[in-house]
Amino acid sequence: MADFEKLAKLKQQDWDTILSKLTLHAAGKLHRLKWNKSRVPAGLKPDDIACEAITAVWTGDRAWDFEGKPDILIHLKSVVNSLISHLVESQDHKRQDDIERDAEQDETIFDPPDQSMPTPYDELVAKDIFEKLWTMVKSDEDAELVLCCIESGISKPADIKVETGMSIEQIYKAKKKIGDFLRVFEGEKNEKK
Repeated sequence: MADFEKLAKLKQQDWDTILSKLTLHAAGKLHRLKWNKSRVPAGLKPDDIACEAITAVWTGDRAWDFEGKPDILIHLKSVVNSLISHLVESQDHKRQDDIERDAEQDETIFDPPDQSMPTPYDELVAKDIFEKLWTMVKSDEDAELVLCCIESGISKPADIKVETGMSIEQIYKAKKKIGDFLRVFEGEKNEKK
């Protein structure tokens, strides 16, 4: 009986919206890992990872407790996180990382440092800000989607609308909330000085 109920629940979902949101989630995770298309093991793209997560739920490889956790998107995001975590630990990734590290070392011997490149301190500060922002927007799905787009390099409202299906008004409200969160963060940072 439970399998039929689960199948019925799966069929009721808005899969176009779920796939879009899940792909953005995967893109954000990959972007935070600083993985570009050429660097992701096996040449996977965010939509490949999202589809793999959905397939795993449909086939039962990743069980969904629809009674305990009725929001399937939350469950699918955790599946995506797990898949990406496995990619990070994969041998393909470690080999690719070694090759790229060797290539970067070779380049740094011959190339003078680029003054426009961020310093390690700048990168640490930016990472800290994004981690705080992710924590702050977790309760607001619209702000989370917009932040995911921004982090993936999509910042124009029209492009965000295409990626998320949100209205322009929702996007501007979400961007305002993100700005408010940034101001709160800046206030906290200034108080600590």
